[in-house]
Amino acid sequence: MIKKDSNYLSNISKEWIFLQTGISSGLQNMLLDAFLLDEMNKGNIKLPVLRTYGWEVPTLSLGASQIKKHNYKSDLCNINMVNRITGGQAVYHDTSESEITYSLVFNHSGSARKIYFEIGSILISFLNKYGLIADFGYSDKSYDSKFNCFDSKTSADIVVNNTKIIGSAQCRKKHSILQHGSIKLNKIRELVHCQQSFHTLRHSLRVLPPVGSPPSCGAVAPRMDTSLPASPPVNGTLNYLVDVTLGPCNIDFHSAENYLKQSFEEVLNITFLTINMKADKIIFSGEKNCLLKLKT
Repeated sequence: MIKKDSNYLSNISKEWIFLQTGISSGLQNMLLDAFLLDEMNKGNIKLPVLRTYGWEVPTLSLGASQIKKHNYKSDLCNINMVNRITGGQAVYHDTSESEITYSLVFNHSGSARKIYFEIGSILISFLNKYGLIADFGYSDKSYDSKFNCFDSKTSADIVVNNTKIIGSAQCRKKHSILQHGSIKLNKIRELVHCQQSFHTLRHSLRVLPPVGSPPSCGAVAPRMDTSLPASPPVNGTLNYLVDVTLGPCNIDFHSAENYLKQSFEEVLNITFLTINMKADKIIFSGEKNCLLKLKT
């Protein structure tokens, strides 16, 4: 487990860039992450950047050091594929209905594990906003043998009741770091819906007539059925939500963007300069200067 003893991110800067690039192709998404890391390393971008983005079509991203084994090629021939500059295993990225992807670019002076923990702590706060109790994953010895990142866990992953919700990877270039990660909105939706359904059922079953009372019991106070668990049993445990009333009605791309932004602001005590711009305009046009000229 990653040690909880780092506070580096909160000391980088009190002003960050929040870059919303919307929905783009897999190639444009990966090109922009690499571009931002390069420009940060060159000193052209002065502020830390949090970016959120989605995928036009389902796309498989392959880790930088991942070997494309022959037995997977025939299965994946009809899926769009793109290479990442970060490590780790393959990630299946769904469209914005089921996923939001984040990336962070900043100058660093800490170990990879400490950075993973600091960002992970913010991501846990993000999931708390949906009413979910999240935690770090655990090292799985089978990770390197798995092709799909979400088929195994590491201590850098974020899980809810042993279900992997967020998988992240890093790339470093001299004094700069890129970390990006896939947040599975469909899994968040399933967990929240499960809890809300259980909560409704539990509420309807808990109020029972007093023991031995006739069918018409008048004003006699009902008894409570205390045999019912507080939360639905999942994978052998019971309690995996903070409060069902905390979860929003809509679990979608835009609410996730807002909750990510709020979580970074609250945990790090920072403010954001928000920029909305498509990925291709930043990469291929002069509009990238709005990023490059920002000063601390």
